[in-house]
Amino acid sequence: MLSLNTPVLAKESTAQTSISVENIVDKSSDNITFSIVLESIDPVKTVEEISIDGAGKGSFSPLTFTTVGQYAYRVYQKTTESKDYQADTTIFDVLIFVTYDEEGTLVAKVVSRKAGEDEKSSITFRPKSLVKPLEPSKRTLPKQSQTSNKPLPLTGEAKGLLGILGVAFLVLLLAFYVKGKINK
Repeated sequence: MLSLNTPVLAKESTAQTSISVENIVDKSSDNITFSIVLESIDPVKTVEEISIDGAGKGSFSPLTFTTVGQYAYRVYQKTTESKDYQADTTIFDVLIFVTYDEEGTLVAKVVSRKAGEDEKSSITFRPKSLVKPLEPSKRTLPKQSQTSNKPLPLTGEAKGLLGILGVAFLVLLLAFYVKGKINK
């Protein structure tokens, strides 16, 4: 008798994977410490928190899985105390799919995307640089020349003068043209 319900025995194994992140700042010389948090979603609890100084890459400790399933995590940048940067508020949803391969070994595949989006993306944070207000400089006004006390024309006056000069030039050209025609 032929039976189609033949059980498949899988090897006892574990799958490990780690989640990598990147932090990008405006100036590579800025060494402000940024905290990145990895949370599991069911139940919500912090799994690990890592620190990245300035711009750089980091990875969370490897996660170990012993059973097939879909595991959901969330990665975000913690609010910083820095006066120079504001933390990136982007939240990334990370799904880890644990399955058996052809040999019966557990394998884990990591898929990350920005929360609320369908498109896959790498986990990259870009904290915003806070612009420091420039201190007002003590400016001194240039001294007026003693030789010229003549005020500059106002904006509207300069256009009016150019218009009058243009019309006078056209009248002069027309007068020479008419005089040349009359003399011939």
